[in-house]
Amino acid sequence: MVSPAQSRGKRGPGDQATHLRSVPFPHAAGARFCATRERQVELRLPFARLVRAPGGAAVDERAIMAILDHACGAAMYAALPEPLPIATLDLRVAFQRPVPDGADILIAARTTHIAGMSAFVEAQACAADGGPPLLTASGAFMVGAHPGGATGSDMPDPWQPARPIEIGDLSQLDSFEKFLCLARHGRHVRMEFADHLIGAVSLPALHGGAVAALLATAAADLAGTERATRLVAMTIQYLRAGRAETLTANAEWEKRGSRSSVVAVVARQAHGAREVARAQCTFVAA
Repeated sequence: MVSPAQSRGKRGPGDQATHLRSVPFPHAAGARFCATRERQVELRLPFARLVRAPGGAAVDERAIMAILDHACGAAMYAALPEPLPIATLDLRVAFQRPVPDGADILIAARTTHIAGMSAFVEAQACAADGGPPLLTASGAFMVGAHPGGATGSDMPDPWQPARPIEIGDLSQLDSFEKFLCLARHGRHVRMEFADHLIGAVSLPALHGGAVAALLATAAADLAGTERATRLVAMTIQYLRAGRAETLTANAEWEKRGSRSSVVAVVARQAHGAREVARAQCTFVAA
């Protein structure tokens, strides 16, 4: 879920780079705009301490998934004749290959179809030095609505920040998990709010990629208690905008098998009363 802090009107290639810098979450994570074509965008996520897997030497798969989500939204803006608010409805991600150590990641996204308020995007992430896709994604979006589905004259201006956004010093963080501000409390995983997790500046609201990463973390924590430890597929449904506050995820088994397992996970706010997003995650034995 993203909202550009930019003026209305036709955009050119330079505006995509401005848009990326205006959204706190991908900008803070180090994502960089590479190129735009009709209905397509390309981003680069450099290998860095902020986005690496805990204790590893590769970019965290959750970070790649999060920037895939952002690239899908950026491809939507590249396809629209004029800037409009958009909201992610559904994102499906396949984790195809392990991420190579030390590699920068190139992410390409393309809008495949727009019909009325519905739009569809495909994306893939590859190592910068080439090779087959590491992750692929497809997403369904709503055009003309903010995250959460708000439409009409009472909508806030999607290109104007609702308040000043201040990103603190992130230089001491040494993993993407710390970048997400995660804390574990029993079977619950909490993402403590910080301004660098914002995606929709006009509300403000949490970035959809950050929400997806939280869901994946809670699911992996549960799956890690069994033999099914490799996440291979994930489908995320975005139900409401994640407010600028703590978000908590809880995972439950849907299937527990010796070779594959399925975990359902839900992210909530307002002490559990407000459901923000849910996901179904498929794991296989490592």
